[in-house]
Amino acid sequence: MRSGMKNIFWNIDRMRWVLGMLYLFCLSDAFAEFVHPGVTHSQASIDFVKEKIAAGEEPWTTAWEKLRSSRYADLDWKPEPHARVERGPSNNPDIGSSEFTNDGRAAYYHSLCWTLTGKEAHAKKAAEILDAWSATLKSIGHHDARLLIGMSGYHYCIAAELIRHTWNGWPEAKQAGFRKMLREIWYPVIVDFYPSANGNWDASMLQCMIGMGVFLDDRAMFDRAKDYYLSGKGNGAIGNYFMESGQCQETGRDQAHTQMGLEFLANTCETAWIQGIDLYGALDNRLLKGFEYTAKYNLGFDVPYEPYRSFEGRYHYKKISDDSRGRLRPMYERVYNHFHNRKGLNAPHTQQAALKLRTEQPERRDRRSRRGRRRRSSSSELDILMFAGQPATFAARRKAAAAKSHSDGTEASPARTSPNIILILTDDQGYGDLGRHGHPLLKTPHTDRLHDESVRFDNFYVSPSCSPTRAALLTGIHEFRNGVTHTQQPREHLNRDAIILPQLLQKVGYRTGFIGKWHLGGGKEYVPNDRGFEWTVTNQGGPRVHFDPIMIRNGKRQKRKGYRENLFFDEAMTFIDANQTKNREQGTKNPFFCYLSTYSPHTPLAAPEEFIAPFRGKVDDEKATYLAMVANIDMNVGRLLKFLKDRDLEENTIVVFMNDNGQTKGLDVYNAGMRGCKCTIWEGGSRAMSFWRWPGHWQPHQVDNLTAHLDVVPTLCKLAGVPIPADLQSKLDGFSLVPLLEAKGPTKWHDDRLLFHHVARWPGGLAAAHQYAMCAVRQGNHLLLRSNPCNEPKCENYSSQCTTLRAVRNGLKTTTYTSGNAQFHWGVSPPDRWVLFNRKADPACQNDLSNQHPQLVKKLAIAYDNWWTEIFPQMIAAGGDKGEFPLRKKPNTTR
Repeated sequence: MRSGMKNIFWNIDRMRWVLGMLYLFCLSDAFAEFVHPGVTHSQASIDFVKEKIAAGEEPWTTAWEKLRSSRYADLDWKPEPHARVERGPSNNPDIGSSEFTNDGRAAYYHSLCWTLTGKEAHAKKAAEILDAWSATLKSIGHHDARLLIGMSGYHYCIAAELIRHTWNGWPEAKQAGFRKMLREIWYPVIVDFYPSANGNWDASMLQCMIGMGVFLDDRAMFDRAKDYYLSGKGNGAIGNYFMESGQCQETGRDQAHTQMGLEFLANTCETAWIQGIDLYGALDNRLLKGFEYTAKYNLGFDVPYEPYRSFEGRYHYKKISDDSRGRLRPMYERVYNHFHNRKGLNAPHTQQAALKLRTEQPERRDRRSRRGRRRRSSSSELDILMFAGQPATFAARRKAAAAKSHSDGTEASPARTSPNIILILTDDQGYGDLGRHGHPLLKTPHTDRLHDESVRFDNFYVSPSCSPTRAALLTGIHEFRNGVTHTQQPREHLNRDAIILPQLLQKVGYRTGFIGKWHLGGGKEYVPNDRGFEWTVTNQGGPRVHFDPIMIRNGKRQKRKGYRENLFFDEAMTFIDANQTKNREQGTKNPFFCYLSTYSPHTPLAAPEEFIAPFRGKVDDEKATYLAMVANIDMNVGRLLKFLKDRDLEENTIVVFMNDNGQTKGLDVYNAGMRGCKCTIWEGGSRAMSFWRWPGHWQPHQVDNLTAHLDVVPTLCKLAGVPIPADLQSKLDGFSLVPLLEAKGPTKWHDDRLLFHHVARWPGGLAAAHQYAMCAVRQGNHLLLRSNPCNEPKCENYSSQCTTLRAVRNGLKTTTYTSGNAQFHWGVSPPDRWVLFNRKADPACQNDLSNQHPQLVKKLAIAYDNWWTEIFPQMIAAGGDKGEFPLRKKPNTTR
């Protein structure tokens, strides 16, 4: 009776899970791109192992030596395909079954050897095996056919996935043959699982089916496996295979089959995890409970046991079985890696089992096929090599929405080691507005400290003005591709189809907050809360209201006392505290992403008097107020850094500090020796600060490689473990900065990179005439540019940057941001040709090198023309040439 009641409770538990997940999974994107390679092993995990082998680190090196010396990795391996395979009960009869199993493992081993060494012979051998079977096999049958495909077909799927996505030598015709085998021979056998069998049968088919779905890019197949794992009627579904205690459906049968089922389920979870779904966490981490229970018993400890009868009454295990007790199956590393390294959970018995397997050679099975070949050998070296010690930041991670992955309906709960991220973007602050950058008046002790504790990208560039920078920053794509070519409507509207950083981070469980200035479009589908930010704060009146503003938090307005930027930083800290509170209340560990975008020191200018006073008498009132706004930002940076330390968040929070364009109202005070300001194409128009701080992870140092705001999205996605969808990856103009962040010294990194700049801001409809108006291309330390107005007569009817340059060409000395220095900062270059500068040796851009390096000029000029030809139609299609602009009134001013 007790056993029957227990089964009733199991079914109730399972139904709660099903109902809780039904709504969440209905929200999933059925057409989301798969991550490739993505069956059990991701590219990131492979790269991690390669690094460990290259460094000679243990336990990876010993495991690698064992794997590469395995008979399965022998290049003399000859596949033995059969047209008709049969596997009977306990593999009797065995007609091609052992050959199918052994060849699958060999293909798997060779695919790993290829990815870890780059030796093409291994890729060819893996493909040879896959092709031999796909060209020969006609059927798999008999009693154990489903089990055979589930257990061994899984290895073929991994091998095919790795070869297909890491090697270009597998002919498409051969791939098509392999796909046909999966769909027409394998899938019909396993499609309905085997609900009444012991759970390891279903579990084996789950690992194979979910791998087939990924390889075939078949979302329906993938989802069939996922859904069965969560709510299937068979013994292999998560709610049927485990009790709450961790006791398994086969614990009373024997320990070998119990561990087999556990391994197959873990493999299913690992593939799902790479693809963005946390099956590991189902039913309150039930899989971990099963592993802990089983490891504990097999390590010699007592565990509780309740008599078990399977749901259909076929199996009745009255007591725990000691058959095969203590014979550990090499499967514990992957589960310990997930729950401990990724999730930060304790798994002491799983850990002990994994460590024991590292030091003890598991018993080998020497049963032989009829051809005399051993059917299996230990795979402990594989489990250790590919899963030991994988840090959360290197593991390819979930891309699905947070709601998909948590069994109680809350957000996904990523690894405790997933870093929190704070991105601070100041508005119109110049690169030189910092004590550490030599400013003669500003004292910025807190930002100086941030500078000193950060990786500092000193050859870092943004766009020449505000909205374009924000568009590129949040997408990783040049602003022109999304039609953002101005700071005025409609050309400051970021294409509503663009995927931006918070949307990507949300998919791996980040809670996202935006505070401050947006400037990427208003209205439905354009505002922050429609673009991936769940917490949004700004102020009514934007930059025009500095004191006692009406703050708008998540749509609710409230009059507040104080200076606007102080309140913005207050709101950032409130958002962070709210995230921590939510984590405590819900038992989650969701990291946060806080995008804090100030209005300061953009015009109109205003600041508390205590910040202005130190500058009065040293500069005029306007400049004193500008410097005061910068000093206020510095004070708030100090407050935020102290807050992180007080909350014990310092070592798990990345702080990024940047400015959005070149110098403005402080131009005549100090510009770090650079020529140019906001809305110019000169060096000072786009060079920006870029400080990246992560205590305990990165050693502070300066990086001189050419880098940009375009690199922020791929970098933060890499650090957060966000798998970028393939269609988005192909559009990115930026690169991951992680190698530079982790470097100990100067490092080669995309040294041939080209960066393209254009001031844009042309009158609507005149984009084509501005191809060579205020444009530049960078490579290394070289800057090739044209600082000229366009030659289009219609443009002269409007106020624009061309208006200013025409006036400067005619002798104008005072214009936007400068009194008396327009000829320098807004200077016009010689007409109809490019000029070349070494921005490091000559930041003032005084020494034109074009005559000394004609081939470089030619190469960069051609690159620019090619870029414009490619990007122009994309920009037009995205709305980058729209808008009605007022006729010119003042020929010597800019907008």
